[in-house]
Amino acid sequence: MSDRRSDEDKTTYYYVNNKRYNLFKDPSIRAVKFKSAGISESPNLSDRSTRFLREESERIAVIPNYELHVYQTNPRHLVEGTTATTRALREDVERDLKSLEQEQEVDFVSPAYRQTPQSLDAMFVTKRFSVKFKPEITKEHIDELNSRYGVKIIKKLEYTENAYLLEAPAADRDNGAVALANIYFESGKAVWSNPDLIRQRHLRKARAELISSVARSSSYINRQWHLTTAKVKEAWRTTKGSLDISICIMDDGVESLHSEFIGKIAKQYDFSQHIADGNPKNYTDRHGTSCAGVAAAAGVKAYGAAPKCSLISICTPFSLGVQDEAEMFVWAANNGADIISCSWGPRDGVDEVVPLPDNTRDAIHYCVTRGRDGKGIPIFWAAGNGNVANPGELVDNDGYASNPDVMAIAASTNPDARRRETKAPYSDIGKALFVSAPSSGGSKAIFTVDRRGSAGYNPQYGVVDQAGEYTDQFGGTSSSTPLVAGIAALMLSVNPDLTLDQLRDIIRRTADKIGDRSTYHPNENTGLLHSELFGYGRVNAAKAVREAKNLLNTRDETNLTGLAGTREMITSMAEAATLIPTPISLNLEDESLWRQSTQSATSDRLKRVQEKKGRRKKDKVTR
Repeated sequence: MSDRRSDEDKTTYYYVNNKRYNLFKDPSIRAVKFKSAGISESPNLSDRSTRFLREESERIAVIPNYELHVYQTNPRHLVEGTTATTRALREDVERDLKSLEQEQEVDFVSPAYRQTPQSLDAMFVTKRFSVKFKPEITKEHIDELNSRYGVKIIKKLEYTENAYLLEAPAADRDNGAVALANIYFESGKAVWSNPDLIRQRHLRKARAELISSVARSSSYINRQWHLTTAKVKEAWRTTKGSLDISICIMDDGVESLHSEFIGKIAKQYDFSQHIADGNPKNYTDRHGTSCAGVAAAAGVKAYGAAPKCSLISICTPFSLGVQDEAEMFVWAANNGADIISCSWGPRDGVDEVVPLPDNTRDAIHYCVTRGRDGKGIPIFWAAGNGNVANPGELVDNDGYASNPDVMAIAASTNPDARRRETKAPYSDIGKALFVSAPSSGGSKAIFTVDRRGSAGYNPQYGVVDQAGEYTDQFGGTSSSTPLVAGIAALMLSVNPDLTLDQLRDIIRRTADKIGDRSTYHPNENTGLLHSELFGYGRVNAAKAVREAKNLLNTRDETNLTGLAGTREMITSMAEAATLIPTPISLNLEDESLWRQSTQSATSDRLKRVQEKKGRRKKDKVTR
């Protein structure tokens, strides 16, 4: 990293996963944080700064969770006139910005960054950046580096090794968070170093206004065709779930007082206001309530896939810094989430590569390796709905959904008259797809829970019930994702000892191949047939739950065999593993991983049986 030019502007790029990405500054927009005014503008500014902000600029937004005031300078000050005039005007703006940064009442000023010059979304920074140092870098070395650049430690990060959240002297310029994050990474001392970029969260909804004329059945359960198509109703013959299994919905909130969720919310938290309340806060916050309904509505009128499972609600802000984003996943893992469902991500319908920040990547890895007492938390991610606006849009360009630690869920349609299911037109495609699940895009959309009263999709997008508590216009990969999350909850309900690898393997092996079979080809990692349109196929809840239960039953039989007759325990775990069926796979490495995971889980179960048996003997002797 030492070959970087010392005179290079280090505020124009950043690093993710050892790769450099450009940052493009928008000269007409900046964000200001005042020291004491909160979400109100500070009145104690000089005449020059007051004129600059209130006469030559317009406040166009407030990001309340970071107390940022976003201003746009009149574009004529920057782009009209000759090149020389434009340059002079920009120099005037730059002088005004420097004067603003020196105001006593101003904490910092952040430029507006864009991923590409054409990006629709602006990103901002705070003074924070996070760094994971290499294992050999001691605390003394870190303190020395921090002292050199005037950096303070805010806290040590709990979810990864030798990592810290740091505070730079400024948000911008050579001593700002972006520049210092690059300096730390280029020093060769860091595994990764990320500025705390604040980005917009985009919900992956796809309403189906075109189907408003479809006849509506008087039976609510009959409207939920997706449960039949995904074989959820068939799976209910085995289980409808358990309250011991919690599905975490990370979204814009879940309306906890809705009749479908009474008594089901195990925990909740709002990462915007930092309070223990996961309910929607704004009139337009309705997406998360519908997602939760698809996953786990109780069945008053709408059934979720796992109606007897519980929910954890995390209310995510509209604009979110990458460090807080990482903290959300850590909070979920540390607060009992068994499954995580995310129906959001970068903007759909644009031709951009959006990398997953390193600190978020490590937090997600913490979930899948440390969550559920080391068994791993399954994380399902909406693949995206950009294929209409941007034909051929690849999920592989989305660093969130294509992260190997998560499962990207595509959307398929309701069966047609010939019982054919197709890819939903909007659903993103690519190698990273895991499975698909029924959603909107055909002749029907999804019936599920809505915000109560006038706050939801009903009645704006059609009256479903007079109380306004349900909608039949939900859809997109926003809906297919919590459906698979609910099915995973059914699997854990019948077999809570399933590891993440086992659950993942069962879902992909039991998925039904829908659509054109010529689109399926052996996956290079698993050997199983995979399609870039449907993933491993459309999820089949009945088969998945049956496989999960069969694995549990096989282990129980093994335990009983070991305890019966001579009551001698099986001493060789290799012997025990041979009694467990391995997956149908063309890949020997995948099969080996399966054996390793089943051996570990079987060992745990045998240990518990032994302990239980020992306690029974002790009680008998005591009596």
